[in-house]
Amino acid sequence: PLDPAEKMALAKWLHSINEVDIVENNWLFFRVLVNLGLAQVDAPHDFTAMHAALDRLESYYLGNGWYHDGPGRPSDYYIPFAFHFYGLIYARLAAAIDPQRSERFRQRSGEFAHDFIHWFAADGSALAYGRSLTYRFAQGGFWGALAYADVDALPWGVVKGLTMRHLRWWAQQPIFSGDGLLTIGYTYPNLNMSEQYNSPGSPYWAMKYFLPLALEESHPFWQAEEEELPELPALHKQSPTSMLLQRHDEGRHVIALCAGQKGEGWMRHGGEKYAKFAYSTAFGFSVPLSQRQLERAAADSMLALGDDGEHYRVREMPLETRVEETYVWSRWSPMPDVEVETWILPAGAWHLRLHRLTTQRTLWSAEAGFALDRTGDDPLRESGIEEITGGRASAQYPSGGTGIANLFGERTASILRADPNTNLLAQRTVIPQLTAQHAAGEHWLACAVLAEPNTAAFAVGWQTVPTLPEWLAKMLP
Repeated sequence: PLDPAEKMALAKWLHSINEVDIVENNWLFFRVLVNLGLAQVDAPHDFTAMHAALDRLESYYLGNGWYHDGPGRPSDYYIPFAFHFYGLIYARLAAAIDPQRSERFRQRSGEFAHDFIHWFAADGSALAYGRSLTYRFAQGGFWGALAYADVDALPWGVVKGLTMRHLRWWAQQPIFSGDGLLTIGYTYPNLNMSEQYNSPGSPYWAMKYFLPLALEESHPFWQAEEEELPELPALHKQSPTSMLLQRHDEGRHVIALCAGQKGEGWMRHGGEKYAKFAYSTAFGFSVPLSQRQLERAAADSMLALGDDGEHYRVREMPLETRVEETYVWSRWSPMPDVEVETWILPAGAWHLRLHRLTTQRTLWSAEAGFALDRTGDDPLRESGIEEITGGRASAQYPSGGTGIANLFGERTASILRADPNTNLLAQRTVIPQLTAQHAAGEHWLACAVLAEPNTAAFAVGWQTVPTLPEWLAKMLP
């Protein structure tokens, strides 16, 4: 609709992306797409700058379909909804002028599909992990991008099923304002979990999901009948993200056991978004309102440590990590003169944790299980069950059950009622925890954690607490 002079002015302004410094991350793809778009309409463009950006982007490739989001940055949802999404657009539109790179992008996306599928549960929910989760169903945009570039990495019925179940899951969440706009938050409006770069327009990256609408009706993606997830292993090692992915209850619940990635210091809640012990498709992680007092810190799936009984620190920037076939390990230091080694391993629907804590100061500790939606705990309904017995604490509400059981060390079990709006999935939560005080020296702590979205399954599973395997138990004093 623009006249020739306006088109020329717009093209000139867009072309200026070649003259500015761009952050060393997925943003380099913006330079790629702008130049590709300018070339499509015969406007001045700079393919030299475009290919330099592409070369830099490819230098972030880790193998097996994974990239990291720029030097030192973590591998997270930016890999599917930026690196592969833009790469697949490029692969389709630039196939004639850059065939070798286009084919590499297609092959890498095909490999990635077989790893990324493990982040999705049978109901369409995806793992709540990392930053920029306010982009909502952009999480599933990768599957449509595969179709856009004709990458048949999985049967089209499986891809169609992944795509549609994901949107249906999001359609059930209160993500819209009263006037129908997407809000900032995850499953409900929540500025506490947002990033400093978010604006009211940010959630509309979710529109990436609709890329398959560019395809003709006859495309196999549209013609295919939806299929369920293929049979996936109960345990899946994923080295780029330092995760072991745990799948149970016929794929209805996925838990990621994490050695931790380094969320850069500028990120809001970087430790909570990248370095908790476990993440889940059914139990969203929590971010703090303050580091003061456990109710505000809401340190679910973490070992929180403080030297005054009031302020707490958690694992934020692991010093070392290791991912093995049956466990993850990390070494971390939340404050000077304090170091922790942590082993986390799956045990059926449970997972086990062992910590070697070395401190030169007196410490207070609080180790927590998953946060549970406590909707229904009002006096008129009283639909929740909370139990504390010895070194065990559990809670059951309509949304499921969660519990933590002490296995080693003198600790007190309790149920924490976290401050509202700390959790991504639920506005009010309870968190089972174990607390203790530790003198200077070496201490060993161990626990077992269970979380089930099905209350009946939780009630049964909670009756049998697993024990540490012999090779770990031998480490205990």
